[in-house]
Amino acid sequence: MPKVSILVPVYNVERYLAKCLDSLLVQTLQDIEIIVVDDGSTDSSGKIIDEYAVKDSRIKVIHKRNTGYGNTMNVALSQAEGEYVGILESDDFIAQEAFEKLYKAAIEQDADVVKANYYHFYEDRTEFKDLLHDYPNECVFNALTYPKIIDRAEAIWAGIYRRSFLEQQKIYFHETTGAAFQDISFAIQVWVKAKRIYLLPDAFVYYRRDNGDSSMHNPRRIMNVFDEYEWLEEILEEEWKHFPVLEQNFVATKYGDYLNHYYRVAAPYQYALLLKMANSFATDFHAGRIKKGVFRPDVWDKISRMHEDLYAFFLSSAKELHDPRFELCEFQNEDLYVDGWITGLTKYPQLIIYGAGKVGQWLHERLQARGIPVTCFAVTQKDESIDRCGGIPVQELQDLQQYAASGAVVIAVTESLQYELYKNLVKYGFKHVYRMDQMLRKQL
Repeated sequence: MPKVSILVPVYNVERYLAKCLDSLLVQTLQDIEIIVVDDGSTDSSGKIIDEYAVKDSRIKVIHKRNTGYGNTMNVALSQAEGEYVGILESDDFIAQEAFEKLYKAAIEQDADVVKANYYHFYEDRTEFKDLLHDYPNECVFNALTYPKIIDRAEAIWAGIYRRSFLEQQKIYFHETTGAAFQDISFAIQVWVKAKRIYLLPDAFVYYRRDNGDSSMHNPRRIMNVFDEYEWLEEILEEEWKHFPVLEQNFVATKYGDYLNHYYRVAAPYQYALLLKMANSFATDFHAGRIKKGVFRPDVWDKISRMHEDLYAFFLSSAKELHDPRFELCEFQNEDLYVDGWITGLTKYPQLIIYGAGKVGQWLHERLQARGIPVTCFAVTQKDESIDRCGGIPVQELQDLQQYAASGAVVIAVTESLQYELYKNLVKYGFKHVYRMDQMLRKQL
């Protein structure tokens, strides 16, 4: 049995993967296994990990089709044989002595989980993140003796977990699509169910903050945070019956997280997220689950102002927009959403449809019917034999950068392909990006 199994989920990280794996191969704790699961990468990530596996027998490689982060982590967990389990994201890297110190503390304290701090890493600087200073350091405790630990529902890769504890408590990842927020549900399960928690003041992991391909930059995942907490409500229902103090702290943590994501998301999505959060709060409030004393003061101030006057709170807290309630608010009234979406397009002097296939041509016809002029189609790579489509020019995206600041672009391809095109628009500096979805296709 290895002392530690280190799980490394991989998806299209060819730029950072070698640095991640190199940091594991030089660990001072030699008795480890490294389980690398390739979640259907389309770049050279799969080739890179195969090459590393040839060099070091401690690396076990699993290739599978793309099923998302939650399933990838569960596959990795199912293959782990170590006494403890660690996690390292494939765009991050870790200090050489990390697993030796974590494992030593775990054995000495007979801990179910040992957690440490970490660093924010940028190519030009590193910042120490002391997130555990308000919690009991270097002594054993659990959530019943210190329930506020539930509020630290992040950085699951900054510690190690006793594998037998995870198995006995049936702790696993929520298998939603994509890669966003599944760490929240894993962390809270661990805090609620661990009998022996031990925190170290050290920092080991270098958490990369300048990866433009990170899932946190994907607007399609913005509501997943609600899915994670709703799933946790279901699987922890019995815990709440026996330990109401844990439920109270869980609810306070939930709204702290909701607010955190509200402030982080792009402006067009804020109102939709705020409405979802307000509806959730109203339900919890009427059910008697809101206890002011367990909320952080800053969270309570914001959440109570939201509850008292939703729109006033929105106006005072949202990022700048012309009429934010109408922009991409796809979770509310369909007619209002579609009318707002159309109105939004007419504000710009140029309107570009990114994608000249069936979806793009269909959108052009619908906009023509509404009297809305389209400047041109944009494509990533142009077929030289086609200069026009539907009577308007077809141009390569890179040749349209003069419109990046002033024009609007609608991504008109199937939804599964939209984020790849979104990254191209960001690359070329386009500021006003709209996307198509099923509701628009149904209503236009």
